[in-house]
Amino acid sequence: YLAWSATEFLGLPFLIACMISLAITSLVAVAIDLAVLRNLLRQERRLEAMIASLGILVILENILPVLVGPDTKILTYDTSRTYVLNWIAGAPIVNSHQLTALLAGGFVIALLPLFIYFSTWGLRFKATDDNRTLALALGLQPWQLVTQTQLLCSLLAAVSGILYALDRDVTPEMMLRPMLHVTIAIVFGGMSTLLGPVGGLLAVTLIWHFSGVFLATQWQDLSVFTVFLITLMIMPAGIL
Repeated sequence: YLAWSATEFLGLPFLIACMISLAITSLVAVAIDLAVLRNLLRQERRLEAMIASLGILVILENILPVLVGPDTKILTYDTSRTYVLNWIAGAPIVNSHQLTALLAGGFVIALLPLFIYFSTWGLRFKATDDNRTLALALGLQPWQLVTQTQLLCSLLAAVSGILYALDRDVTPEMMLRPMLHVTIAIVFGGMSTLLGPVGGLLAVTLIWHFSGVFLATQWQDLSVFTVFLITLMIMPAGIL
């Protein structure tokens, strides 16, 4: 919505609008972290923090139509071009916005593990995650790292939202289905490795699309949940 507003009302170029939206989104995330989540997390009240996050989601989802109207918005930076992939069975059709999302997503997936495992910040992050008390005793500042992590997550979420909006439309409810699939994917893939949720999301996406090929589309979500529950009964820690 921020990127759309910057292009629609301010007439800014698309990439500049994206940079502005990333900056503002990160500031909003840090403000939410400091004002709402920090005290709950300090008290180890993680369930309450999750419920508070869902409450913030509902508030933002209802504020957006008041600010910009309930109608669907179109976010675009050029005319979408379509390509037929004849070299793949079934000859799927993709557009340039989807290819942009694939390339950007692949770049982030490749870059993020390198950043986490090899940068100084990543080493501090892993140390704090392993043992927060020991990290504090060694002079690290766990809550500063928590804020920085919120900042990183908000940037990744903002990039994801922009890429999703390029392929779809911008509506207040646009995050509901991706959020549902991502939540399943995190548990499905397993949280013991950084790329576990990535593998889980690929599995969830393949199940969702292939079930639409062989079954009616209204059974797609049911197929995902069925495979998800069966997998958890066999591998409670996830597939990875």
